[in-house]
Amino acid sequence: LVVLNARDAAERGASGGRFPSAFRHSRLGLAFGTALNEAARDAFDRFVAAAGLPPALFRAGSDGTSLRESMRQARLRAVEPMRLRLQDELQRRLNPTIALKLDPYALDMQARATAIHKLASAGVPLDEALQAVGLG
Repeated sequence: LVVLNARDAAERGASGGRFPSAFRHSRLGLAFGTALNEAARDAFDRFVAAAGLPPALFRAGSDGTSLRESMRQARLRAVEPMRLRLQDELQRRLNPTIALKLDPYALDMQARATAIHKLASAGVPLDEALQAVGLG
């Protein structure tokens, strides 16, 4: 809410409806400052962590490595347990042969590629290196 005082209103009327150069706005209400912002951020971080999701997944400015690790943790902590529960429920209610599968390669592809490179550099045959990381 912006409030004009009486002097500003008089100057505005005298200047043909323009705001005076000394116009200052006043904020009415509580000034919370940074403490409330920090409390809200902390509450949000705790809320998403309770849901099994890493808070870094929702932070602006997270680098690629942090985001990849956050995605991996989110899958292990939240998505995978939900997939298993849903699969169990579908098997009990509909058909025991139902299987829900997620692409296992997308989240850890960089780590797997690094592992394959290190194994191959150490003299392990490529077929065995691929098998060791689950791609063979």
